[in-house]
Amino acid sequence: MWGSAAAVLCLVLFCHVSALWKPSNDPAMSNLGLYYETMECDDENARCVHCFQEKAAGEVYMHTFEFTKDPAKYQINMFTGKVDRKLYVIRNNTEKVFRMCFEHNWTPTGHDDFKVDICMDNNFKGAPVAEGCGKPVAVVTFDYHHSDDKIHGQQIVYCTPTVTPQMTGQPA
Repeated sequence: MWGSAAAVLCLVLFCHVSALWKPSNDPAMSNLGLYYETMECDDENARCVHCFQEKAAGEVYMHTFEFTKDPAKYQINMFTGKVDRKLYVIRNNTEKVFRMCFEHNWTPTGHDDFKVDICMDNNFKGAPVAEGCGKPVAVVTFDYHHSDDKIHGQQIVYCTPTVTPQMTGQPA
């Protein structure tokens, strides 16, 4: 038991760990996508949100990701009308790394069994920042395991908008 704990501790301390998928390194990940989304925010980037819909197994799902500052709150909402899920984390220190997940298993009528893992974290170590991404806030992972055991899903890096410098001075 102590040997396993020591091995994990060594990996954490001495190896690069990132939550971002690298599909090119693993053919099993070829059905996964990585996207960067710029959220809609207020003028101070203190409250931000991004929403999208998806269709799967005859259902329509509404997903929202919300971020607020002071204290920092990261929240995922998933609405289907039948099953609603909410996952949130409140942090005083946005620099401290976290990861939180929930898992949902079910068999939709007329469809095969499948499992959905939805995770949220803020580990950007070594991750490239896409153009137009002001500051990465969180990574949300939707990981679908269908009965055929192929992994499908997407990973979204949510960003605040790029801040455009305001012109100062007096008009000519």
